[in-house]
Amino acid sequence: MLNGRARQQEEDAKIRVLLLLGAPHDTELGEVTQRIRREVIASLSTFALSAAEHEDLAEDALLRFLEGDRPVDNPVAYMITIARRLAVKALAVAKAEQLTEDMTSIVSMPASIDDGREESDHTVWGLSEDEELAQQSRRAVRDVPGQSGEVIRARLLEGHSAAQVAQQTGRPANQIYQEYHRGLARVRNAPQIMPYVRDTYVKRRHPQGDSDG
Repeated sequence: MLNGRARQQEEDAKIRVLLLLGAPHDTELGEVTQRIRREVIASLSTFALSAAEHEDLAEDALLRFLEGDRPVDNPVAYMITIARRLAVKALAVAKAEQLTEDMTSIVSMPASIDDGREESDHTVWGLSEDEELAQQSRRAVRDVPGQSGEVIRARLLEGHSAAQVAQQTGRPANQIYQEYHRGLARVRNAPQIMPYVRDTYVKRRHPQGDSDG
């Protein structure tokens, strides 16, 4: 009796899901969900994310829709909207992570001259373009004002972790994260750094052989 009740509950749940997805109750659930995933994945083709990320976003959108348990007029369009919003967020996170990686490696790059000196004639000193960028980046980091400057200097110039900075300053870890990325953005947009942020330079520093794709 219990098994029969459990099977009925499972069948009822399946029918409920099919109704939410706008499919007839006698349709194979697996076929419906696979079709929807394909449509959602296809809608993400304009986002510069990997195929695996597209699949993950489609699955996340499907699960979020089903967890909401709310009928809508066009379930697929609704899930596409969810997936595209998630894709925008994923790209923003990826951009922030790339910025962190780039600036950390640049500022940490060994320099040919003491970074405390005034601007010098880099032709005379014989600095490479990467070394000059490291010099300019450290100067830009020191020029960031306010709490963002305090955090980014502690992270990049003094080598402290985010947890250490939070403990030292008594501020929440989330605030440290936000201030750090504000500081990184200010450094990246500093007038002396902008010439190095052009696409050709970034691509040269990240050759195709080093990419994940």
